[in-house]
Amino acid sequence: MSEPDQIILTCPSCGGKLRAPRSTLGSEVGCPSCQGSVTVRQPAPYIPTPMIIDSKRRLGVMPRGGETAPVEEGGFKDRLRNTAESDFVVDPLNPTMKRRDLRKAKHGDALTDWDNQSRRRHSRTRSRRIHLLLWGTSFLALATLIAIFWERTSKRPRLISTPVKTVATPLEIKNKAFMLDPVWDITTKFCSAKTAEDLIPLIREADRVAPLLRKYYKTRKEWSPVLLGKKPDISVLEAHRNMVMFELPLADYSVRPIALEETPLGFRVDWESFVYYSELSWEELRHKRPREPVTLRAVIKREDYFNYDFPSSQTHSCYRLSVPSESHSLYGYVPKNSEVEVQISSTMLLAVNIPIVVRVRYPENGTDPQHLQVEITEVLEKGWIFREDDLPEIPSGGPLGPGRPSAQSSPDSGSTRPAVLPSLKP
Repeated sequence: MSEPDQIILTCPSCGGKLRAPRSTLGSEVGCPSCQGSVTVRQPAPYIPTPMIIDSKRRLGVMPRGGETAPVEEGGFKDRLRNTAESDFVVDPLNPTMKRRDLRKAKHGDALTDWDNQSRRRHSRTRSRRIHLLLWGTSFLALATLIAIFWERTSKRPRLISTPVKTVATPLEIKNKAFMLDPVWDITTKFCSAKTAEDLIPLIREADRVAPLLRKYYKTRKEWSPVLLGKKPDISVLEAHRNMVMFELPLADYSVRPIALEETPLGFRVDWESFVYYSELSWEELRHKRPREPVTLRAVIKREDYFNYDFPSSQTHSCYRLSVPSESHSLYGYVPKNSEVEVQISSTMLLAVNIPIVVRVRYPENGTDPQHLQVEITEVLEKGWIFREDDLPEIPSGGPLGPGRPSAQSSPDSGSTRPAVLPSLKP
């Protein structure tokens, strides 16, 4: 490395710093501050002062500011270590002190050489955490086993949760535009079925109705496909709870009422109301004249025909029973102020004639030669569709099969209005 071209000098008069060319060595130059004379000399080489450590006072290399250097103290030189030892001399170009462990000076090589090996930090803390984790896990496992054992051996009664019955969303609040396509699809399949067996997967309550359907088409009439007309629009749909009713357009431009129920499997046709199903046909009813009550679907209307077995309006009320598929009618009678009369009257408050499901029988020793007079013994449904929300259930084995209602407990029980087919509404 070449020497610098200029030399930095210190004025002996004012102590100011100045520069002079190296070529002026040995001559004098003027100080720009005090105008004093300064001789240009070669600067003395830098010799670093060795740093000494006093182990008895504190680890350090220089006394702190304001402290008096211990050179003047008596016995200080006796406490100085030998500065010739390389372990205590600091290299000025690399002023990094080596660590000194006082215990190593006392115990010698029995201790770890901390200067040459990496220090292990937090070993005790890590071990303590592992022990606490193991103890905590063992305690939780033991507490869990004790809780399971106590639960199984305890004799106290357990609380049994009752499953909540899911309530389906009423069809009245659903968008009818989304109902028309599935309703019409099932209706089309139902009307185009080739045989009576093909109807069973498409009807509601198939377990109960299938035996009735097979017997109906075996003894009374044969099933034949129904020719449909043009697909109706959504305005003809009438929804109530889980039922949809509308007037089915036929190919001959007439209409026929039909009802479908929304089930977990989709919409299904109510076959009983579609064919006006009764336990006996009207012809069989007049021919057999049963003395035990039988189920009958009919349109009921108040009438004033009193004759033969029911001659007085003071003791009985008279109603006309008819059905669209039959040309003949029957006259049904109920005792005045009886429960059956209250039920019928409550259903006819806002209508002159309504569809209804009743149970009827012929009187003992009847004198009517035309066999048109029957007794109404029970009201089963307001409308032609058996609905779980209209009438309470009775134990299995009733006249309509397992789990079916046999009579209304009160006129106002069940839904707010009966599921009445459109073509039979007032």
